[in-house]
Amino acid sequence: RGAPRSRVHPSTAAPTAGTTGCNVTLGGFQNLLQIQGTKIQYQESMLAAQTSALEGMTKRVSDLEQALASKACCAKK
Repeated sequence: RGAPRSRVHPSTAAPTAGTTGCNVTLGGFQNLLQIQGTKIQYQESMLAAQTSALEGMTKRVSDLEQALASKACCAKK
């Protein structure tokens, strides 16, 4: 009795197992994609913050350069 059952079960169970397995891997893959998308968004926001910080530093440097240039002009006179 045990052998015929085991023969019948795999054939009937295989398609459903295959489809559920496929769905599970697809769902897992979608989850991974969502996680990576979130990480990318986080990295983009970090880059934007760094860019604005760099722009602020660049402005400060140019302000300092202008101040130094005006002082140099005054010193020459």
